[in-house]
Amino acid sequence: MYKPTSVALQQSDYDILNAIRNEIGGMFRAQTPLVKTEGDKVAYGNVVMGSGEFINQFTGQFNKIIDTWVRVRSYKNKLGRFKKGPIGDFGEMIENMYVGFLKPEGFTPDPSSPGDVYAVKDPDYYTTYHPVNSRIVFRERINEDQLSLAFKTEGGFGNLRDTIVQRLYDSAEKYEWILMKWVLARAYLDNPSAHRLIPTLNAANSDAALTIMKEVSLDMTALATDLNIYGVENHTPIDEQVFFTTNHSTAVINVNSLAAAYNLEFKQFMSQRENINTFGFTSLELTGLYAILDEMVANKDIPGYTKFTEAELESLSHVQGAILDQDFFMIFDRLYATDSKYDELHRNRLLFLHTWHIYSYNEFANAIFFTDEQPGIEIDSTASVAVAGTTEIDASVVPSDATITWSSSDATVATVEDGVVTGVGAGTATITASITAYGQTYTDTCTVTVTQ
Repeated sequence: MYKPTSVALQQSDYDILNAIRNEIGGMFRAQTPLVKTEGDKVAYGNVVMGSGEFINQFTGQFNKIIDTWVRVRSYKNKLGRFKKGPIGDFGEMIENMYVGFLKPEGFTPDPSSPGDVYAVKDPDYYTTYHPVNSRIVFRERINEDQLSLAFKTEGGFGNLRDTIVQRLYDSAEKYEWILMKWVLARAYLDNPSAHRLIPTLNAANSDAALTIMKEVSLDMTALATDLNIYGVENHTPIDEQVFFTTNHSTAVINVNSLAAAYNLEFKQFMSQRENINTFGFTSLELTGLYAILDEMVANKDIPGYTKFTEAELESLSHVQGAILDQDFFMIFDRLYATDSKYDELHRNRLLFLHTWHIYSYNEFANAIFFTDEQPGIEIDSTASVAVAGTTEIDASVVPSDATITWSSSDATVATVEDGVVTGVGAGTATITASITAYGQTYTDTCTVTVTQ
């Protein structure tokens, strides 16, 4: 079977000549030099032209190339439709304001006691600010003279040139997608109040999970303070909600849910769905995320960032869906501009794409995330400590940000504070650890023996 030869096109044709040398192999490879300089190229040519056999082998490689096929699909950020669009040419931040409701006053018909007609009754105002926090440039170079040496047809050359230019914009779309996922991840991890527990999403639990999701959707249509991060009174009509699902949850719902098949209202709800691969990150996405965040820190667009912990990545992997107000994302294009410069000395065309963005989310907009990460707590089953000594009890908690409450069954034997047990008197005591998550209390115990 013929094995393709891969050649990276660079600023010269050295790599092409060396690739042909390796492809032919044998005496041809032994007689021709590895091309690193212009002198090597001349020597290479002398060897080829000095032998009829070598000429045939060399030109035979080009005769194999009937045409060049360049087919690279352009990339689009599928979350791009939730951006708020470009903003003006001046200023560096967006002011996001919420105006509260007014309180009612009793009416009095008595003109002799009208009260203070001109008393100020302003509503409550809440304001957050979203600054430009990403200024990135993508650059590319095209040398058409050197590039044309690698092609026998104009079509192949043109296709590659156009693909290189398109990749400038594709790269911007790629990192925009990664940063919008980062916004979703931070909104989930930083706001436990926006979490809702669903059963493990599988064939058996599909309808039960969807029932919880649908109930949240209906709850959003009425004024409430527990469905958005800031805790203001807000509502979201169903036709302004977006139902985010992962690849896994989408597959389970589509295959197993009877509601999706027979309930027309539910179909309307599902039609407003946006599918993403996962609320977490693939290794490729995580590498790209940290690379661009490093650039944002170096550019002083953000003061710094903390990489995800293993516990956080595990928690994100359990997020199976979200219902968001369509105004949840605060993503704006502050600048999207291309520039082109020509380097006459090296005949290079230099291309630049500048992208400045605001990446943030709207704390006033309704947003609920659904996780099937089952809560619980597990601590060491036994421990021992001497009187006046201390020992620490290890605890594993889901969710990881849950607050643990500790207690001792006998404070004359042992006391406990933040998981650290202090021996008081000889004997045995039971240490209890508990958490409250999603309206339920979960506990585990440890038997502690205190010795003299």
